[in-house]
Amino acid sequence: MAIADQTPVAARLLAETRVRPAFEALAGVREVRILGGAREIVQMRVDSGRRAAFGVVWSEIEKAIQAALRERPSLTELSRILIGEANDRALYLSDVAQVERTAEADGWAGLGAHAAVVVEIEGDELDPAAFEATPGNDSDARGRRVRSRAMG
Repeated sequence: MAIADQTPVAARLLAETRVRPAFEALAGVREVRILGGAREIVQMRVDSGRRAAFGVVWSEIEKAIQAALRERPSLTELSRILIGEANDRALYLSDVAQVERTAEADGWAGLGAHAAVVVEIEGDELDPAAFEATPGNDSDARGRRVRSRAMG
């Protein structure tokens, strides 16, 4: 199943949220693994000079971030978490760090020279024909159902 014109993050997310559950619902499927693509992460780059100038220690920043992450904040909210006080004013994460959303690949998977998201299916006595949808094949309807569930 090809998902053209998707970013690595979007392709991986689609595979994890739609394709994996569709295959896991099939009898005999024990495990579905997703390889390749990328995951969206939030990256925080603390400026050590600014941190030191404000007199903030790493443990204060770490403690504030851990507390904030329980609430699943937006990027803007995360930038605005209170990490302390300096010069009689509130000190926010954005005062000492750059916070941005980025992608992180946990490996590479591909088809030829092209990056891809690969779905590995493991199970007991799986019939490869059960996953193929070819006209006239008894598995044609099942293949369409899996694709329909996976692609919406």
